[in-house]
Amino acid sequence: AALGRMCTIMKKHAASLAYLEQVRQHMSRLPSIDPNTRTILVCGYPNVGKSSFMNKVTRADVEVQPYAFTTKSIYVGHT
Repeated sequence: AALGRMCTIMKKHAASLAYLEQVRQHMSRLPSIDPNTRTILVCGYPNVGKSSFMNKVTRADVEVQPYAFTTKSIYVGHT
């Protein structure tokens, strides 16, 4: 009886559990930033050289193209 009840509960919450798994996978791909390390945030208008700057001063390998909005995600570079 208990096993049947557990199966019913799992089926009832399957959609929520699937969503939580998607969130977990997405969060595992995000870069981790140590809050105790000095951090510089580089931000600005599109196509002004932020990615080129990151490639020059860090070990990041950010794609650089001669058009706006080439970089579509967060990049973390370390010196």
